[in-house]
This record gives sequence, structure tokens and C-alpha cells, in this order.
Amino acid sequence: MRIFRPVVLAMAGALLAGACQSLDVENLNAPSLEEAKTNASNIEAQSGTAFKYLFTAMQGSDIRNGTTYYPSVALSCMGNEMTVGTTDLGNNQDVCLEPRTAMNNFDQGQWINRTPYQQLYGGIASANDVLDAIVNNGEKIGSPSVDRPQGIHTDRNVWWSHFMVGAGHIYLGLLFDQAIIVPAGKVYEASNTEFHGYNEVLTAGIANVRKAIELATAAPEDTTPTNWVNLNLIPKGDAIRIMHSFIARALVYGPRNPADRAKIDWNAVITEVDAGITKDFTQQADQNITGTRGYYKNFVQLQTDGRPSVRLYGPSDTTGQYQAWLAKPVEARAAIRIATPDKRISQANLSTNGGVATGGAYIQLNSTQTMGTTLGTYLLSDYRGVKYGVGTTNNYYQTGNLVLISLTEMRLLKAEALIRLNRAAEAVALINVTRVANGKLPPVTVSGPPAGTPAEIAACVPRKDNGTCGDLMDALIWESRIENFGIEGTIAWANARGWGKLTTGTAFHLPVPGRELQTLGIPYYTFGGPNNPGSAP
Repeated sequence: MRIFRPVVLAMAGALLAGACQSLDVENLNAPSLEEAKTNASNIEAQSGTAFKYLFTAMQGSDIRNGTTYYPSVALSCMGNEMTVGTTDLGNNQDVCLEPRTAMNNFDQGQWINRTPYQQLYGGIASANDVLDAIVNNGEKIGSPSVDRPQGIHTDRNVWWSHFMVGAGHIYLGLLFDQAIIVPAGKVYEASNTEFHGYNEVLTAGIANVRKAIELATAAPEDTTPTNWVNLNLIPKGDAIRIMHSFIARALVYGPRNPADRAKIDWNAVITEVDAGITKDFTQQADQNITGTRGYYKNFVQLQTDGRPSVRLYGPSDTTGQYQAWLAKPVEARAAIRIATPDKRISQANLSTNGGVATGGAYIQLNSTQTMGTTLGTYLLSDYRGVKYGVGTTNNYYQTGNLVLISLTEMRLLKAEALIRLNRAAEAVALINVTRVANGKLPPVTVSGPPAGTPAEIAACVPRKDNGTCGDLMDALIWESRIENFGIEGTIAWANARGWGKLTTGTAFHLPVPGRELQTLGIPYYTFGGPNNPGSAP
């Protein structure tokens, strides 16, 4: 672990200056620092601003010098969920080319890590401004009452802001090899100038979320306003459940390799999932409100140069086309059309289906190939995402009620925990919920997909890379990848590294942005490329 000592770390309102570097984070809320700390309405708005920063890091975008960058799309591509065929998508394709190369931690490529770095610290800064105004300056939110002399809504701003500080650190720990830990409520602390390794950052994030749960549990009943998580009124009890689900994500998605993932406290994961969401956590997108538009969800719906990767849907193929594709040299690969009994994917290999292509609920054959070939035909895919609708003018990403954490995601985390704890029989039922209802596939058993008769063997989903029928863990991985498609790019990447499914040379975490390193006089470093540190073997 590198320990770096920045010159200074300072936060001001909705802008963050990290280590003497102006992070140029877009101010998602109008009030200045002084106004925000002396006006109850502005303090409330800052609480919502903190979530908008977090959401943008999870699946938003960043516009710089006329070019739009999509970090979550890049993470999805690194996790072999999507494929990007041209330079049209903000240079996200650089990290997905094969053979993998070292990530450009300067210039345009840097926005893959610089954008979430800035956004996450911007959210932490906003939340800490709220805590400073309330805890240190005594500001009251809402009129005082007999039972709430501190103001009827002061408590919810406190526990929500602790949650935002915690969630920001969790995502810093998920994404980066190291980060600065900013204690809740500390707007500036000169002694807090060290970068800590990702495990310490994750631990700090979880601790802050647990503090938020403790504060919310003890606080009076309250509901978040509609402009925090856009048009989603969240009662205190539901907010606590969302917090538990964030902790579950931190525990499972944090490890960088299969050995560390196996060492997770899987009983703790089950505890957090069971205490977590009981309905999907969503935000209503609004094309006129910054911090609500899900650009990642836009790109998983494209027909042009962003498409589902062959490696996403390939394991469901029953014809051997996918195994033949894998066996070819990278430069010789091209788009393939598969046949599969999984109804979430088009059965499009016409030679095995009587010449008739069927529709898929999540991924459909796109008969017109519009992806560019300049970067190589191995990036081509003949399929497009349709999970959130079809059509060239599909605006779900900026008009729909966007799913941020799904019940299915949490259910499958619990299923993996049960398998890891040698409780496979209990995991089977959880895997079969979507496998049967959405995929229309035969249910798995503790042995995996059914393979007892020649017909069942022929229809086995999923298959291993060598073409043999998968086992129960393979079925869990397949179900997780196909059901989490379109939820968040971080999930595909983090799961792939924890399962050992990253393509060789893929960076398994992001470096501190190069501009930050340069400002601090810290030697340049990066990740990615075969045999390089921080890269998949």
C-alpha cells in the first residue's frame, strides 16, 4: 500500500479541492458555502446534492471540453458486460481493447477514474457541509417542537449525511486502489492527509453507514423529501434498509480476486441482505435535473457502438459457437449468433432454429450491424439491450424510474453466500426465482443445471468455456450477470474480478487520477496490461 501525504485537503460547499487541485466538480446545487450553512432550506438541498454526486459516480456522465465521458460504461466494458467499438463514447474503449494495455492515467483516458474520484469527494463534501452546519454550528432544520426541539427534520439530515459520507467511501474503496478517508463532519482537517488502501477505505465507509443506521434507528420517524432521491419519498425504515444493502455491496464487491472473495464473512453478507431492501431502490430520472439521468442505462440500450458483449450472452449458447469464438485468436474473432433456450436472449442462430429468430426479454438480435471495425472485429456484437424498452428514441435513462439496487441483486448475493457456506440446497431456490420465471429455463439442483437426458444436456445453460455443462456456481454466476445487466457497470466489473473472470490484463482497480499525482509531486502510476500490478492474471 502506498501512503501519500497531500499538501492539503479542503472542502467548500458542493465543490471539493483535493490536495491543492481544483477538482472542477459541477456544482449540483446553487447555494454558496456560507448560504448553505446558515439557511435551513439550503442545508436540506445540500443533503440531496450529496446523493446526486453519488448517483453520478454510479451511472452518470461527465462533459469535458465538449466530450462526454461515461465511467460506468468503461467499467461495464472492463467487466465484459458491454463492448464498445469506436472512439465515439468518450474514449471508454481504451480499457477494453485486447490485448489489454496500461490505462492512460493522463489525457482523456483519465476521466474514467477522474470523474468518479471528483464526484465521490464532491458528495462527501456536501454531506460534511450539512453535518458541520448542524452539529458544529447548531443549525435547526424545520420548526422546533416539544418532542423535537432541535427541529423536526434535523435528525434526518444528520443520519442521511452520515449515510452519504459512508456510501462515498464505499465507492471509493470499490473503485480505487487507495483514497483519502474524510471523517464525517470534518470539513477540513490538516492532519488528515494520507491515502489509505482500499480495504481501509471500505472499512471506513461501512463504519459510517453503520453510524447512520444507529442514528436513524434512534431518531424520530421521518421521510426524505422528494428532491433528495428524485421523486422517491423514503421513510426512515426504508432508508435503513437501503443502508444495509450498501453494506452488502461493500462486503461482496470489494475483494480484488477469487481468494479474497472466498474469505468474505458470508454470514455477515446474509445478515445485511436480510436486513436490506424489500423493494427495488429507484430514482426517477428527469432530463432537466442534473444527477438523475442514468447514462449507463442509456448505453446498455444502444443499437450503434455500445452493445452487450459476446462474453455476456455467450455462456448461454448451446451450439458450440461461443466456444469456437473463444478458441480463435483475438484478431480473428467477429460477431456470432447463438441459439439458447434462455428467453432473456434472442435465439438467433438461424441454422439451428428453422430459420426463425426469436425475441429476447433483455438482449435481442440486431440484424443491422452498425458497429465500427476500425479497432477490430473482435469487438463486434450482433445483439442490443432491450431490458428497458426498444426503439431508437428510447429515453428510459432520462425519463424512467431507474433501478439502482434491485431485490434480485440482493437475492443472488445471498445465494452466493449460501453456496460458499455449504448450504447449496438453500441457494437453489433463490437462483431459480429468476432462472425459471424470466429465463424460462429448467430449475437447477445442487448439482447445477439439469443434465440427465440427452435433450437436457443439449439445452444446458450455462456452459463452461470448454463447452461442458456448468455447475451450481456457474449457474449462480450466469444468473447474476444476466439479471444485473443494466443495473450498474460497477457490478459487472467487481463481480468479474472476484470470480476470476476478468480478461487477462484488465485493471482490477483504478489508480488515483494522474492530475492529482502530478499536483502532489507523486510518481505516476497506473494499472492494466499483462503482468502489470493491479491487473488480472
